[in-house]
Amino acid sequence: MFKEYREFNEELKPKGPMRTHKDNGQVMQCNQGGYEWGFSESEDKTCIIFELAVPRFMDTSLVKVDL
Repeated sequence: MFKEYREFNEELKPKGPMRTHKDNGQVMQCNQGGYEWGFSESEDKTCIIFELAVPRFMDTSLVKVDL
Protein backbone atom coordinates (compact mmCIF):
# COMPACT_ATOMS: atom_id res chain seq x y z
CA MET A 1 0.00 0.00 0.00
CA PHE A 2 2.73 2.48 0.93
CA LYS A 3 5.76 3.09 -1.22
CA GLU A 4 9.19 2.52 0.17
CA TYR A 5 11.06 5.72 0.99
CA ARG A 6 13.68 4.89 -1.65
CA GLU A 7 11.02 4.48 -4.37
CA PHE A 8 9.36 7.73 -3.35
CA ASN A 9 12.68 9.63 -3.57
CA GLU A 10 13.42 8.17 -7.00
CA GLU A 11 10.18 9.67 -8.34
CA LEU A 12 11.04 13.10 -6.92
CA LYS A 13 14.51 13.28 -8.43
CA PRO A 14 14.76 15.76 -11.28
CA LYS A 15 14.86 14.05 -14.62
CA GLY A 16 17.32 15.00 -17.33
CA PRO A 17 16.34 17.08 -20.34
CA MET A 18 13.72 15.55 -22.61
CA ARG A 19 15.02 13.96 -25.78
CA THR A 20 13.84 15.64 -28.95
CA HIS A 21 15.37 13.22 -31.47
CA LYS A 22 15.53 9.45 -31.74
CA ASP A 23 18.87 7.70 -32.23
CA ASN A 24 18.31 7.62 -36.01
CA GLY A 25 17.76 11.43 -36.11
CA GLN A 26 13.96 11.31 -36.44
CA VAL A 27 12.17 14.06 -34.47
CA MET A 28 10.11 12.85 -31.50
CA GLN A 29 6.66 14.36 -30.94
CA CYS A 30 5.18 14.99 -27.50
CA ASN A 31 2.31 16.74 -25.77
CA GLN A 32 3.72 17.01 -22.29
CA GLY A 33 0.91 19.22 -20.98
CA GLY A 34 -1.83 17.05 -22.45
CA TYR A 35 -3.44 20.00 -24.24
CA GLU A 36 -6.17 19.51 -26.82
CA TRP A 37 -5.13 20.27 -30.38
CA GLY A 38 -6.26 19.71 -33.92
CA PHE A 39 -5.59 20.32 -37.60
CA SER A 40 -8.10 21.55 -40.13
CA GLU A 41 -8.03 22.95 -43.63
CA SER A 42 -9.22 26.38 -44.75
CA GLU A 43 -12.38 26.58 -46.83
CA ASP A 44 -10.46 27.48 -49.99
CA LYS A 45 -8.03 24.60 -49.28
CA THR A 46 -4.94 26.83 -49.39
CA CYS A 47 -3.95 26.68 -45.71
CA ILE A 48 -3.65 24.17 -42.92
CA ILE A 49 -4.88 25.48 -39.56
CA PHE A 50 -3.39 24.25 -36.30
CA GLU A 51 -5.44 24.98 -33.16
CA LEU A 52 -4.07 24.51 -29.66
CA ALA A 53 -6.21 24.96 -26.54
CA VAL A 54 -4.06 26.31 -23.69
CA PRO A 55 -5.07 27.33 -20.16
CA ARG A 56 -6.46 30.82 -19.76
CA PHE A 57 -3.58 32.27 -17.77
CA MET A 58 -0.72 30.51 -19.55
CA ASP A 59 1.91 32.88 -20.91
CA THR A 60 2.03 32.23 -24.65
CA SER A 61 5.76 33.00 -24.70
CA LEU A 62 6.16 29.58 -23.04
CA VAL A 63 4.74 27.80 -26.10
CA LYS A 64 7.53 26.55 -28.37
CA VAL A 65 6.43 25.58 -31.87
CA ASP A 66 8.57 24.73 -34.88
CA LEU A 67 6.90 24.98 -38.28
